Amino acid sequence: MPESALPPSLAELGPPRLLSADEVLRMVAAGLLVDERVELLDGVLYAMSPQGPAHSASSVWLHQRLAARYGESFSVYDHSTFRLSDVSLPEPDLAVVRGRPLDFYARHVRPADIVLLVEISMTSQRRDRAKAALYAAGGVPVYWRVDLPTRRVELHTQPAPGGYAQLASYGADEPVPLPELGTELAFAELFRAG
Repeated sequence: MPESALPPSLAELGPPRLLSADEVLRMVAAGLLVDERVELLDGVLYAMSPQGPAHSASSVWLHQRLAARYGESFSVYDHSTFRLSDVSLPEPDLAVVRGRPLDFYARHVRPADIVLLVEISMTSQRRDRAKAALYAAGGVPVYWRVDLPTRRVELHTQPAPGGYAQLASYGADEPVPLPELGTELAFAELFRAG
């Protein structure tokens, strides 16, 4: 939390202490964050809201299609922590990762392992847009933000420290390119469900 966002009485105490990814992982190992749905973004732990039925169904729908397209040489992760940096452990809705699940038994997935990262926005548009800058700075090559209310998919590519250099937006009837496959995925069925 930036110092300017603190109430005046707390701002006088100085900036808040930020957490590292290693500290949060030790808290998890010690059982301190057992029942909390949180993610570490830029040193700050943020609560994650529960998913509604449209978000959950969309996540399952998309997982099935990505798994079928990418096959056994890749894994599709759901709501799993990955190590973006020393101060960020986000939990995106989906991630397509090179390799099989047991390749990551002893370590978290890192940006170099990721082919595609997906956030599904039902009510989290603001947060998911903010995460794009973190994902780009961390080197995630392709980021999709699936906006359910507007029935659009944002495709972010060419990561750089200041954000993604390329942004394209696709409507319900426009297929979205699948990274590394040279094919596309249509979202019309999903968007018609809403």
